[in-house]
Amino acid sequence: MNTPFSLRLTRWLSLCWLLMAGCAGLFAPWVATDIPWYVQGAQGSYYPAFAGDSIFKSEDSTTFMLGVHKENVDWTKQGYDQIVWAPVPFGTDKASSEKDRPPGSRAGTPGQFRHVLGTNEDGRDVLAALIWGARRSIATGLAVALLAGILGIGLGAWAGYWGDQRLKITRGEMLGLIAGIFPAWFYGWEVSSLQLTDAALASALGPFMLLCVRNMSISMGVMWVFFRLGRLTGRLHKAFQKPVAVPADAAVLRSIELLNALPLLLLYIALSSVFHEGKNDWLLILLFALTSWTFIARLIRAEFLKLGEADFVQAARALGLPPGRVLFSHMIPHALSPALSALPLIAAATILAETGLSYLGITNADSGWGNLLSEIKSYSKNWWILLFPGLTIFFTILSINTLSGMLRDLLNPALHTSERGK
Repeated sequence: MNTPFSLRLTRWLSLCWLLMAGCAGLFAPWVATDIPWYVQGAQGSYYPAFAGDSIFKSEDSTTFMLGVHKENVDWTKQGYDQIVWAPVPFGTDKASSEKDRPPGSRAGTPGQFRHVLGTNEDGRDVLAALIWGARRSIATGLAVALLAGILGIGLGAWAGYWGDQRLKITRGEMLGLIAGIFPAWFYGWEVSSLQLTDAALASALGPFMLLCVRNMSISMGVMWVFFRLGRLTGRLHKAFQKPVAVPADAAVLRSIELLNALPLLLLYIALSSVFHEGKNDWLLILLFALTSWTFIARLIRAEFLKLGEADFVQAARALGLPPGRVLFSHMIPHALSPALSALPLIAAATILAETGLSYLGITNADSGWGNLLSEIKSYSKNWWILLFPGLTIFFTILSINTLSGMLRDLLNPALHTSERGK
């Protein structure tokens, strides 16, 4: 199949835009900073922007202070013989007197640089703010897409493979699992609820994740014990040995319907406000991921239902291959195509949602494209505050959607077959 030139051009431009925005956000501490890359003076040469938490000596002996951190040094007044600035020589953590400057206005410091996209009400450079906002928004979108993809693929494969009748356990085992739900919740989560709350409010990602892994392990261990006890009841009476079907497909579908019925925007606002006024970015990522997996799960489930009737899957089952090998070797590789092409759509939706929450002031107020857009509410005369962040968001979402279409074409087996036939 010959792709039209206009479509190929659009895809390449979209890919270039995403690479440029992603690299700029990834290297934002060195691309958009008021700390120079290189300085040379009488006391030696330094690389301040790449020097971590190092301290530097001033060239002016009258203002020299031992132990001055690079963030607190006014590099424009040090009298260095040579100085090399970053491509965007303005930071976002310090306000300045250059407020509400239009695009292209000359900056007072450093040197003769200009504010290419202007400044906001606090005197911060708009281009620098967009670069740092890309670091936050794109990272959030990628993290949510990854977590939602893992969760959606796992649950969708489980529901599509087992259905409502294929997974069978005995009545005793079923009663044991039902009886173990409350003990597993109590000993796994309720006992350490205060520790989890403290870790969440303290924005301690490492301790919080360790607590979650520990509690999940305890809960699974308790459920396994009750499962084994339920199996032992089969020795007491034959009625407990009768097999019953586990409605795996119905459980996943009901969970999807429940999540789709929730008003997600209100849920984001409520939960983000509870946890330290939404300043925990990683907690917001978990929240987005837990509500974004349903689309991927539906796609994987549909593919598994279709592949379940395929000849090679039926042959694998007839040979007596274990379910794990049938899943990972024969079904999942053929079912991933629609899920992988849908992951960029989840990233785009996450970026829009995070921008909306930032616009409303729910998330971190120090960064984010939405926070920059929100300034137009009180400073409507600064048209560049609306134009440039809006265009950045528009082109980013458009590029991600175009990338999704490109992945769909690349991963479509029927398309490859038709091309080989030609």
